[in-house]
Amino acid sequence: MPNQFDSVVSRIGTNCIKYDFLEDYFGRSDLQPLWVADMDFQTPPFLTNALQQRISHPFYGYTKPNKNFYDSIVFWMKAQHNWQINSQDILHCTSVVASLSACVEALTKKGDEVIVQPPIYPPFFSVVTNNKRKLITNTLKFEDGMYQIDFKDLESKITKKTKLLLLCSPHNPTGRVWSKKELSKLAKICHKHNIAIVSDEIHADLCLHEKHIPIASLSKKIANQTITLNSPGKSFNLAGITDSYVICSNEIYKEKIKKVLQKRVLYETNIFVNTIYENAYTQEGILWLEELKHYLLQNQKIVFEHFESSMIKPLFAQSTYLMLLDFAQINLTHKQIKEKLINEAKVALNDGIAFGKSGHKLFRLNIALPKQELEIALKKISDTFGYNTKNK
Repeated sequence: MPNQFDSVVSRIGTNCIKYDFLEDYFGRSDLQPLWVADMDFQTPPFLTNALQQRISHPFYGYTKPNKNFYDSIVFWMKAQHNWQINSQDILHCTSVVASLSACVEALTKKGDEVIVQPPIYPPFFSVVTNNKRKLITNTLKFEDGMYQIDFKDLESKITKKTKLLLLCSPHNPTGRVWSKKELSKLAKICHKHNIAIVSDEIHADLCLHEKHIPIASLSKKIANQTITLNSPGKSFNLAGITDSYVICSNEIYKEKIKKVLQKRVLYETNIFVNTIYENAYTQEGILWLEELKHYLLQNQKIVFEHFESSMIKPLFAQSTYLMLLDFAQINLTHKQIKEKLINEAKVALNDGIAFGKSGHKLFRLNIALPKQELEIALKKISDTFGYNTKNK
């Protein structure tokens, strides 16, 4: 029986950013796209069937989240992440990035300091600067084969103006799944300095090697200083149907965020939202995710084996379908590596510099694609760089 994730289906002509807008981002359209964080796997059949049933009804009028929307999130957090939440602590928002920006606006004022931890998903920078807040970078350190929080650096940068920390958990692009010890230490520092934590947990369902721990689940005290952002978009390849939710038990924070969502009209939804949550956040959704993660683990193994004796080093990712490739041993500049990837290998990877200065000579690879397609891409990369082995 063929594996559902082995199917190669063309997305060209569907107006997807990943394929149809390559020339806008990379200057040419003949590239194999391995960049945007959506999957080249079909959305699970049980979801597409439910969506097709909904769209067969010939009315597409105004919609709002129903009771099942909230109940499904409560179920999911308990079933997937052992976190008991209350439905009244859930706010609906159009997207996680919109939620991130709304939290910055709601919980800080102009001139306040907001901490981010690069290398990081680029909107973490822009939601701070676009809101006229001061960006403080607590750069992750690379030790023992993975990225770590630099707690000493973090505490040294906190001032009386530091009001918010934007946490990416699991972390994009490094794939780190923060441990209970790390999260507790981070929360303790933030509590000591009265800093609120906004935790983007959109990749929480895609942990491959470690179990995700929602930072707000650690204790009531930590939950009181934390705002959690999430969405089924990454888990079930639904990024094009933008939608998200905010979980916040702190009534003061919640009311402030709600006011910004209302002011910016970020609460509106689409006709598919209730159908998605009612069908994705279920036991069937859990079983499908287990199959997906098994396939992603196999793809990770393919990447490591392919570059085993190469000077191109894949960095170990505990979660997500994203991996960083380290070209530090390649005797070329970052710009030259980027140009060779585009013009010779003809692959589109995310430029590590977009995630911050610490992304120098790093490029982000999306491994959520059929094995045979992944192997083609890896061969093109290694052939382009002469399969630079240490023995040569």
